[in-house]
Amino acid sequence: MENQQITQVFPLLQKQEFYPTNMGKILSVFYKSNQKYFTFEALEEQTNIEAEDLQNTLDQLEERDEINDITSIEDSNHKRYYLNVKGSIKNLQITIQTNKQLIALLEKIVDARDSSNQDLNQFIKQSISFNSEVLDFMEKASVEYFTKK
Repeated sequence: MENQQITQVFPLLQKQEFYPTNMGKILSVFYKSNQKYFTFEALEEQTNIEAEDLQNTLDQLEERDEINDITSIEDSNHKRYYLNVKGSIKNLQITIQTNKQLIALLEKIVDARDSSNQDLNQFIKQSISFNSEVLDFMEKASVEYFTKK
């Protein structure tokens, strides 16, 4: 897949993870490149995001700890951005915990339902079971893969 295609497809997939399109475009630049740091101008060029929107999205990504910036010693007005790996791992773990909270809420909901719609009740119970197993695996695997020993 060509870089331009990746830039178009990556945000669509990220959107499924509740990332706005512009966040996905920016993150795709980091994932598809061997380059560690990107200037604002380079990100603007590679994502085709207008400057104001780009700055807003970079700020949001920094708030989420997905990216960080450093300022050049030679030029204090010139930031370079990089993907924050530790922040990304933390966000994965937060996502797992948030989904576990959603499952706990679904358990309360299904317990409060009457028996008039057994098909839906059964679906909710199966969804809880399935998602619980997946999240337990993801939690265990995230520790295994991302915790340095």
